[in-house]
Amino acid sequence: MFCGATRATRSVAAGAYARAAGPDANDGGLDRVEARLDALTQAPLIAAALAGLAAMDRETLLLFAVADLDYEQIAIAMDVPVGTVRSRLHRARRRIRVELGDKESLALRDAQNERSDR
Repeated sequence: MFCGATRATRSVAAGAYARAAGPDANDGGLDRVEARLDALTQAPLIAAALAGLAAMDRETLLLFAVADLDYEQIAIAMDVPVGTVRSRLHRARRRIRVELGDKESLALRDAQNERSDR
């Protein structure tokens, strides 16, 4: 899936994958139904969190998470240095996590992203 994607993005993507996947033989499709319900309940929260971002941070996050561009490609598309892309993604991820109430893993994920960005 997306490297370093936010919980919100993973939730949306999981919902899409769940809709595309067929029912599992062991659960009679319950996992698929649960994933769809999770995605449906998260959608308004995700939309509100995205709307609360600064326009450039939101655009950067969407290029990374939805368009699946890497940092260099985003920098070229937005005509900014790669460091600016990293800063915007960091700021957007942090704000989305806080808005969605995922404060527990905030520090851990930031540390993981810092390591994977190097």
